[in-house]
Amino acid sequence: MRWPLLRWPACLATAIATSIALPFGPPSVARDLGSPDAATSLAAPAAHPASPHQDLRTTLGTPELVMDYATMTCRRGGGLDLPDVQAHALRRPDGSLLLVSGNATINFSMAGPDFDHLTRDCAPLLVSGDSPVASSFDNQEWLLSVFREGDIVHGLVHNEYHDPAAANCRPGVTDPSNPCWYNAITYARSTDGGHSFSQAPAPDHVVAALPYPWDPTATRRGAPPPHGYFTPSNIVRGPDQAYYSLFMAISDRATSAQGQCLMRSDNLSDPAGWRAWDGAGFNLPMPSPYDAAGNPAPTGRPACTPVSPGVIGGMGGSLTYNSMLQQYLLVGSGVFDQAGAQVCGTGFSLSSDLVTWSTPRLLMPGKLPYPPCTDGSPDGSLIYPSLIDHADTDVNFQNTGATPHLYFVRWNQGLDRDLLRVPVTFSLAEPGDPTGTPAPSATPTAPTRRSPTPTSGRPIRMTPTPTATRPSPPALLLPWLARGAATAHAVADRRSGRVGGLHRSSPSPWIAPRSSREASLATLASAISESDRSSSVAICVRYHSTSPNSCLSASRSASETTPPLSRKIFLTLPATSPASLVRPRVG
Repeated sequence: MRWPLLRWPACLATAIATSIALPFGPPSVARDLGSPDAATSLAAPAAHPASPHQDLRTTLGTPELVMDYATMTCRRGGGLDLPDVQAHALRRPDGSLLLVSGNATINFSMAGPDFDHLTRDCAPLLVSGDSPVASSFDNQEWLLSVFREGDIVHGLVHNEYHDPAAANCRPGVTDPSNPCWYNAITYARSTDGGHSFSQAPAPDHVVAALPYPWDPTATRRGAPPPHGYFTPSNIVRGPDQAYYSLFMAISDRATSAQGQCLMRSDNLSDPAGWRAWDGAGFNLPMPSPYDAAGNPAPTGRPACTPVSPGVIGGMGGSLTYNSMLQQYLLVGSGVFDQAGAQVCGTGFSLSSDLVTWSTPRLLMPGKLPYPPCTDGSPDGSLIYPSLIDHADTDVNFQNTGATPHLYFVRWNQGLDRDLLRVPVTFSLAEPGDPTGTPAPSATPTAPTRRSPTPTSGRPIRMTPTPTATRPSPPALLLPWLARGAATAHAVADRRSGRVGGLHRSSPSPWIAPRSSREASLATLASAISESDRSSSVAICVRYHSTSPNSCLSASRSASETTPPLSRKIFLTLPATSPASLVRPRVG
């Protein structure tokens, strides 16, 4: 999920619950499965011991390194094996731990006997289908939520479709470097205790899709903005024995408004059994908007209704039940109010019923790769937060207590991203005690980074050869750098041989990562000399992905011919998903 000058967008989510009733204390989400109005009855909010804003104190310990990209990435991933989702844990039937923290197209994980002895497991959990067809819902896939019942492990998958055919998209490219983006949530299943996952063909594996199909002509110009259902959270099981998960929704292509929707299921083995909250109850199915033959077939239903839309906005990704607070605990990234100041970082919100959420509060400050939380570079950003309580005895780690760990990804540079964790302590403040979160360094200095170790298959950026001592003609504008609200210019200084990139972007919620990514393409422009005016200069962008045609070429003029000595500049742009970098709007 992020990119070169390497800056781009990103992807997503999780751990879950057991098949028995959990010791939640007062019921949080409860309904009588046998009652006629079961789909609409919610329990009254349970009492909780403290106001989340005035009596709760949070403190952070020292960060610990969990996965070091430089030394632990799987070579089979070709450089793309990195933590690109929220980390979520599961205890397998053999007693070992599974930590979901992978990336498309090959989803790897971490495993070990306990949390202090986790290593990278280079046996894939799930391999993306990378289909060029939208109706397959088998495209670029991230395994996020996992939930074990006996020997069966259920998984919720974040599926991205990037149209490789439409002219206003990025022809031939199926990976997230393609701005055309249609998202859905699908189901995967493991029958070997969580060591590998498989999926049924569409539409039988679709969990949640928008009520209308993909349409590349939905906007007047350019690529339609990202829309769909994204990043499902952990699955938690309520006292009513039903399963619940939150997910981010962008259903309005005109506004790109974000929200967190809530869905419920009685049977995890049935992908079609999930029902979304519609404002009154769990009444809304979310089937594929295509028929069995793959033809568009809009369902005519509305999109899901976000919960607490003016409070949590799009913030989410990690959902647990906190036994100390007797509340559900939601963790995500955003901008939070701290003593009257707006602070970027990781925050949390509390709820008794999963529908009504408290105003988010800062948990850990930190840089994020979108405005107003960035300095123009994603390097040093702290992303994909999730809470895991190592002491939880539940095999799905759906509960947290007073001393969980906050897992998060530190974006070092380019594809180099590490998974870290920091101990968190929740306590009730005594009268007169401060309740704010002590501010750690926005970029934790511990553990110390080791020097990156070359890994086979790792993307290598090749430096364009300068052609100095030439006059400097006007700047070259690469046509594909104009993408909707973001415009990037490649400026080549013929005399110095240097290439610079400039970009501007609108305040669209996720455009900053993409505009930064597009600006990075400016470095592809070589210092073109005046003597080259009669020559065609070919620029080829090769994206490190499974897409067979991920190469774009452009000439300065279509009428010009390419002589034998025409220069070509090559740069590997490792493409990953922007899913979780779609900026969560809080409030």
